[in-house]
Amino acid sequence: MGSCCSKRDVEIEALPMLNQQCNFIATHDFTPDSKNDLELRKGDIVQFIDDDFQASWRRATKNGEIGYVPTCYLAQESSLESEPWYMPDLNQISAEQLLLQKNNSNGAFLVRRRLETEDTAYALSLRDDDDEDTPKVKHYKIFHENDMYFVSPKIEKFTLQELIKLYHIEDVKNILILKLLKPCWREEPHLTDLSGKFVKDWEIDRKNVKIVKAIGKGQGGDIFLGNWKKRKIAVKILHGHFDKQEFTNEVEIMKKQTHKNIVSLYGICTKKHPFQIMMEYMEYGSLQDYLTNPPKGITSPNVFQLHYMICQIASGMEYLAGNGIIHRDLATRNVLIGPHLLTKISDFGLSRYLESKEIYQSQMNSKLPIMWLAPESFEGLFSTKSDVWTFGHVVMEMFNECKRPYDESQPLNQQQLKNLIQSGYKMPKPARMPDSTYRILLTCWELKPEDRPSFTDLLNSFSGHDTYSDLTKN
Repeated sequence: MGSCCSKRDVEIEALPMLNQQCNFIATHDFTPDSKNDLELRKGDIVQFIDDDFQASWRRATKNGEIGYVPTCYLAQESSLESEPWYMPDLNQISAEQLLLQKNNSNGAFLVRRRLETEDTAYALSLRDDDDEDTPKVKHYKIFHENDMYFVSPKIEKFTLQELIKLYHIEDVKNILILKLLKPCWREEPHLTDLSGKFVKDWEIDRKNVKIVKAIGKGQGGDIFLGNWKKRKIAVKILHGHFDKQEFTNEVEIMKKQTHKNIVSLYGICTKKHPFQIMMEYMEYGSLQDYLTNPPKGITSPNVFQLHYMICQIASGMEYLAGNGIIHRDLATRNVLIGPHLLTKISDFGLSRYLESKEIYQSQMNSKLPIMWLAPESFEGLFSTKSDVWTFGHVVMEMFNECKRPYDESQPLNQQQLKNLIQSGYKMPKPARMPDSTYRILLTCWELKPEDRPSFTDLLNSFSGHDTYSDLTKN
């Protein structure tokens, strides 16, 4: 029995028959908060003992012990995914932001998929601190022929793992800008549940939840910092007069969302009042507060970093749109920030499913954020394209000191705002905003919904055009 887990009294059962199971390796340390889950140390080998291949937590065995393990902490042994330098889902702007973190230094590198191609193509991203004041990141295309890979025709072809090993151990300054020194630092994987126990059972015993302090307000309730055992969580305590249908909508929508840029639902307390919603805690609070009053020791984001955050918002909204969900309350106050500019969409109290239709129709609601609404929403019509309009306002907030849209000396009533929008008025470009960013925003504010871009279009636009050093042309 592994000593680290035995200290936590993991329940041991008779081992089921393992039918030619693959080995999986832990890519990070994992310290569980529940006796139902197994502790992992980077490099530990486990085997799954269930058939739920799509689950975020699975039952596994390690050194004779059985428990739940989070699948995002594991990769098949010897696979590409098990390599510390392989980060397939990063686009170029995200790769640069990650490599330029203080946790990394000269020669840090990663390999990612080239998302602009449909083919199985890769890119090598490498940090260069030759100019100490302004470190930069160089990107190289990795080419392949018959499952063999190369960066430069000067070097023979290898498997991808052999290729990276070669550039890691040999002096290749005549090819790359410098030798690959150390895999890029990466954050721990994103956990979407408190424990394997809560994957299917959302009800949490409120005796295990300790409220620490108030940290904000949300749609229909107040937000508190809390602890579930040793884990920091956010707790939304609903007002006594809360709308039960809105509570149901919010919880049902959050249950189904598992995306790195969407705040995760951990569980609910509904056996007695007040009802509570347990969610992922984001250390730096709302994007609005982060930009207007940065946390101590943190400098305000520069334009590149703002675009990195915008890409994350667009990615989260692309995910919601792909799942037929409209947010209806997207604003910097409802976007949350964690370490290293991690950005997540929150507060789904006004969100709705589109179901089979592309438009959701409702009566005008006093809870709706009037100043952020698309023109068609004044008539009770909401769609992904009305969220696109609101997304434009979020970007404007980010470059304009988080002032509310159409920040006038005299507040506009609903009719005045409708007239202003229908006249074709567009908010002017803030001095700090690049012209290219403003041009994208203007497309978000087209009066006809069908003329606005999709969130996929916006994500591609804000990610920019990838630039590579193509060594095959040398």
